[in-house]
Amino acid sequence: MKQNNDCSIGGCEELTLLQAQLLSLQQEHQERELQLRERIKELDCLYKLTKLIEKNEDSLEKILHGAVNLLLVSWQYPEITCARIRYRKQTFQSSNFKKTQWKQKAPIVISGIEEGSVEVYYLKKSPGLDEGPFLKEERLLIDAVSNRIAKAAERINTRRQLQTERQALQEANAALHDSLVQSQQEKKTVGVSIQAKVDKIVIPILY
Repeated sequence: MKQNNDCSIGGCEELTLLQAQLLSLQQEHQERELQLRERIKELDCLYKLTKLIEKNEDSLEKILHGAVNLLLVSWQYPEITCARIRYRKQTFQSSNFKKTQWKQKAPIVISGIEEGSVEVYYLKKSPGLDEGPFLKEERLLIDAVSNRIAKAAERINTRRQLQTERQALQEANAALHDSLVQSQQEKKTVGVSIQAKVDKIVIPILY
């Protein structure tokens, strides 16, 4: 009878161990599933930002406005996330924007000069992670977003500058053409005037 009780106790211990292992595996699976969902959100953010830039290659304002909306849903706690993008004298921010102590920021650097920043805030305190309440992957994400915005801004600024210079050149060419036409007309007028004087004064003398 004693031997049977020992076996029963051993069986219970083995069952408890199996249950603990199963629970650990379930927790590990849930954590990996959560991490996978977060990575998908991050990739989706960069993909949609790329499409946004391609669609609005002539409007930095539309790019920045759309990028703010992408930031809101791409961080770990979207329900308490707000965002702001500053570029030179312009500011684009979410409707729920509020500055708090829980902030992640990346500069927008163009040609070595900081022209603005991408900022993500949490409106409430969250568990501490890699960078305050933020994941290390979110640091990589916000840096990637600011870098792509910087490149888009640089392309748009270069294109606008080229358009301005091209317009100025066209206007200069048009002004030069008008000047040449006017000069030719003036020469023609002077020539006619001289010929008229020759006809009036010189010709009678010869005859």
